[in-house]
Formats: sequence, C-alpha cells, structure tokens
Amino acid sequence: MAGRDGDDAETSDIGGKLFEAATRGKADATELLTCLIGLSRHDDAGLARLLVRRARRAYYASHDEQAVKDSTRAIRLDPDYGAAYAVRGAVNGYLANYDQSLADFART
Repeated sequence: MAGRDGDDAETSDIGGKLFEAATRGKADATELLTCLIGLSRHDDAGLARLLVRRARRAYYASHDEQAVKDSTRAIRLDPDYGAAYAVRGAVNGYLANYDQSLADFART
C-alpha cells in the first residue's frame, strides 16, 4: 500500500506535502523541489539533479546565494555534472565573480 492508504506515516506525510506543493501551481515548484530533496531517498546523482533544478529557480528569482549554495552542493555530490557548473558559472558571472565564473564554465 502507498500514500494515504498505507500504514507508513512518513510516506503519508511526504505524499501530503508533495500534493500540497504541487496543487499550488507553478509558483511553488521550488517548494516541491525542496520536499523532494528532503526525502533523502535519492542517490547522489539524482539529488544533484534536483539541487540544480532548484538552483536554476533560485537564480531566476534573484536568490543568488541560494543558487550558488545548491549548485555547489550538487557539484560535491556529482563532480562530473556539467549543468551544476553552468548554473554556478552563470550566477557568479551575474555577481561579477568573473574568475570563478570562467572556472565553472571551463568545467562544462
């Protein structure tokens, strides 16, 4: 059994949070990503991809510090994931951290 029909309270709670975040619309996609990241049920590569998606949304919302934090965490989890370097490079370029930006883009 899964979701609300299951006996697993944690799974029910997670399902409820994901449902709430998803039904609020696209504006809360960051909240949905945060719920998914918090599940701790992903391998390193999967978690890195979720973090990069959230980092992109943070960058587009001018939350640059969060975008750098998420993309850096993604790089630590999966050092070969070029998209993480690209996001961090874009943010650093925007912040006029040109040396770091160029170093990141060199890794993509």
